[in-house]
Amino acid sequence: MESLFLALAVAYAALAVWLTVRIVNRREKWAKRAAIALACLPIMYVLSFGPACWLVASPRVAGQNDGPRLAMRFYFPVGALIHHTRSENRKPLLWWITVGARHGGRVIVPTDASGTNWYGFTAE
Repeated sequence: MESLFLALAVAYAALAVWLTVRIVNRREKWAKRAAIALACLPIMYVLSFGPACWLVASPRVAGQNDGPRLAMRFYFPVGALIHHTRSENRKPLLWWITVGARHGGRVIVPTDASGTNWYGFTAE
């Protein structure tokens, strides 16, 4: 999974450079629109993380295993960011994750691509 994200990051950067060259050298309107769409992709990725967490949040039941959700492994970069940043910097992201979850729901997010490490917290 990590190699897939690395390949996507390299392709994203190459596409951004190619579009920049098209915009600067040829001043094509379609390239400007494509660059704007390309710039919105990371924003949409982070914004879609909240609803994904809301969908997989489970009610907290004593003794219940929080079995890892395969769909959430797509968001491991955001989970690693939450897990490895200081608490005051992660508050807005934690709010976004829990704002739509059921009260008392358990939200777990992966912190690595293999899906072995998960960071869990309860929606308030």
